[in-house]
Amino acid sequence: MPEQDEQIFGEIYNIYNKYRWHILTEQEMIALTNEIGAFAELHRQNPLAYRLACAMVDVFNDFYAGGKVPQIPDYIGRSDLGGS
Repeated sequence: MPEQDEQIFGEIYNIYNKYRWHILTEQEMIALTNEIGAFAELHRQNPLAYRLACAMVDVFNDFYAGGKVPQIPDYIGRSDLGGS
């Protein structure tokens, strides 16, 4: 994997990891979208970064759309995945 792509994956994962482990408040949702926007702006010439930024918005939209509250993953069991 090219070094730049590795960096981009790492950055977007860090954003995801920062916000996934708890239920977001309205202010945290704004902060999340600001971070995703800053990430996309920083890497605006890279199509991978653009697609990952869009995917991240879609993921959190799916988590919270229509007033839904996502299940928070536990560290070991990943009960949020629906398995036992």
